[in-house]
Amino acid sequence: MSSTSDNLAAHQNRVAGNGGAFDFPRSVSQRRAYRQCGMLYYLRYGPGWTGKKRKGTYAFGDTWQGVVQGVLQGRLISPQEMYEAFAADWVKFESDPAIEWGSKTGWRFFLERSRKLAEVSFAELRRVIGLPSDAVYDERFTYPLAPGVRETVIPDYVGPALGRCMDGSWLPNQKLTVVDWKTSDREYGVVGVELDEQLTTYQVGVQHMLQEPVAQVGLCVFVYQALPKVQWILRPARPREVVEQFVASAIVDDQRIRRGEFPRNPNACFFRGRCEMVPLCYESQRHLIEEELVKPETPRNPQSLDWLALDAIDG
Repeated sequence: MSSTSDNLAAHQNRVAGNGGAFDFPRSVSQRRAYRQCGMLYYLRYGPGWTGKKRKGTYAFGDTWQGVVQGVLQGRLISPQEMYEAFAADWVKFESDPAIEWGSKTGWRFFLERSRKLAEVSFAELRRVIGLPSDAVYDERFTYPLAPGVRETVIPDYVGPALGRCMDGSWLPNQKLTVVDWKTSDREYGVVGVELDEQLTTYQVGVQHMLQEPVAQVGLCVFVYQALPKVQWILRPARPREVVEQFVASAIVDDQRIRRGEFPRNPNACFFRGRCEMVPLCYESQRHLIEEELVKPETPRNPQSLDWLALDAIDG
């Protein structure tokens, strides 16, 4: 078996000859994975390895987003209809073996919490956003972030909303707003939203595609506590210096990926939980590959990716 350095050199030669490996649009989620661990990025976006299990909280978030959209589009006209639409869609997960539930947050927990959450959410959505006639939901924007660097974004909501000031007061006029829906068992910290990269790239992508300035960006957090609430964290559009810093950082990551730099970060393997790629990276855990992971027949990245010879991948 050839050495990693030899394989890396061969990979870099191919990059020079074929215009670049991993030549597909980037995203914030990709860069977060890359910064966490280069090997995680390689395995997920190269061969395409993914975990077989999906957390119940993710399933809840996706399902709730669907009924939120239904309210804003006028298809669901009351809190009761909002809850019933959620329950009708939620039933498919009750016996789904691919869903991983928490010890105290099972399928029924989310069903029960959703009834009171619908009452609060319906009123808040009507108050802050209303019934927009020209909003855009979950539409993919792929745009040139920089020369040679394409970026893809899928903002949850782009449309009018009440303007919110830094002191928490609301302005009566409607402003073009980009909102990312979130579900959580607790409120979000408000300060981090000011530099959140996901919202920054949403703003840049929307302005590029719609040719219209964005006035504010932010989160709408649906908090499913026993006493539910809706948390709005809206901030003015990113200033020029924040956008420029974001773009510069994204370019650096893109260049490293194109050069085939995928350093393994063992410190990330068990930080805040266990990385789903542990069975591939740890020899003692490779017996769990078939049980926990799946790889598509066609690699996620169609270009040549054989420079890194991992026994677990080859096997």
